[in-house]
Amino acid sequence: MGRWSVLTVIGGFFNFIGKLFIAALTGLVGYVIITEAEVYNKKLNSPILPTFVFIIIGYLIGSIFISIYGNAGDSLMHCFIVDCDINKDPKKSPPELRSFVEDEKDN
Repeated sequence: MGRWSVLTVIGGFFNFIGKLFIAALTGLVGYVIITEAEVYNKKLNSPILPTFVFIIIGYLIGSIFISIYGNAGDSLMHCFIVDCDINKDPKKSPPELRSFVEDEKDN
């Protein structure tokens, strides 16, 4: 139970960071496009509202992509924990994952 909790918290943190990164990058690219392109530069008074919309759309799309990543990570963790329960010593897991979980268990 403790291993699953630690991995869930760490995974949730990285998922949130990924969503923020995608949203920020989308907002930045959108801002650069609307401020540098002559077509948009002449028609817009302020780039703040379109940039905010870009960030929201980027966050929503990032959430979709990161949820797929999160589901894959959860599946791997389920397989690891089942391997630990069945074999008492995980035989089919990557050595890096084994050492990470053992280090966290000791703390």
